[in-house]
Amino acid sequence: MYITRSLRIDQPCSSPRFLFMSGQLDSTYGAWLIALFLGSLLYGMGILQTYIYLFHRPADKPSDKWTVLVVLCALSFPRATPA
Repeated sequence: MYITRSLRIDQPCSSPRFLFMSGQLDSTYGAWLIALFLGSLLYGMGILQTYIYLFHRPADKPSDKWTVLVVLCALSFPRATPA
């Protein structure tokens, strides 16, 4: 159910609740926080694995190490295309 309400600039907002944008999204903040935490944890683990690989495996070919760095950089930047 969508609530549509037209707001005009000359009409003051009668509800202070409008300022905080609370409503249907309140129940999803916990899931968002958990997903953010898990995503950050997995990203940190990936960086740690990359560090361990790069500095503790000196016998590997430089092309293998560059491939790992390129993959890490590709995962570090957000996508350029909209979802």
